[in-house]
Amino acid sequence: MQDAHTQENTPLPVSGLAVASLVLGIVSFVACGSCLTAIPGIICGHMALRNINDGYNEGRTLAKVALFLNYAALVLTAISILLFMILVGSGGGIGGG
Repeated sequence: MQDAHTQENTPLPVSGLAVASLVLGIVSFVACGSCLTAIPGIICGHMALRNINDGYNEGRTLAKVALFLNYAALVLTAISILLFMILVGSGGGIGGG
């Protein structure tokens, strides 16, 4: 009976995947929306949420914030690429010719 009580009071560790996802999300914004860090951040964030839902870790809010940052960085990257393609395609881009 005491083992169950001590097990209930023992806090779960914060998910390392959630922390990694948050770091990758921050790096994505510092690197002006780099999809090279956003995509692994999204993967880590979803893996962290799965572990948290299964009861292995804590840090649900951390994982959700990280996912938001990574998805936002991915969207910003896509918008930047699209605008660049429109600018170059209209002849007003690099070379100006």
